[in-house]
Amino acid sequence: MGVQDLNVDIGFLATLAVGDLQVPAITAAIRLSYDNYDLWPPSLTFIDPRTGELAPPVVQAPDTVNGEVRNVLLGHPNGRPFLCVQGVREYHNHPQHSGDDWLLHRTAGAGRLAVLCDIVWRRMARNVLGVLVNVQSLPGLGTQLSMGISQGDVDLRQIPAP
Repeated sequence: MGVQDLNVDIGFLATLAVGDLQVPAITAAIRLSYDNYDLWPPSLTFIDPRTGELAPPVVQAPDTVNGEVRNVLLGHPNGRPFLCVQGVREYHNHPQHSGDDWLLHRTAGAGRLAVLCDIVWRRMARNVLGVLVNVQSLPGLGTQLSMGISQGDVDLRQIPAP
């Protein structure tokens, strides 16, 4: 019997401000697959935290790239969303990153569990500010309600004085 490859499932918890309530919510859940590590970088896939099945996250992954804020959660040629960061197999296998080989980043720790968890937490959980609710009522068409998670720069958030 051989050693099995390591798979780690992790959920990232954020606190949603809903009025005066602080509601915990999983904003992203990932599976890191360390098969054939360290020749290959780990694979990072998004999963449903309840079932473990592949599922897109409920938030975006904003990051400042060359002075502008961009979502680094992109569509991969395999049809699944992927986090476009060094140290993730989907990044290094993407045709646009063919010149950015994994072996250049391996010794710097780019694919380590703690490093990847910190990246996901900062871009997909730490930056959650609250709930965005949109209600639209149109005569004859009824009412539409949509809800989403609001993200932004938590360091710029104003906290009212008591």
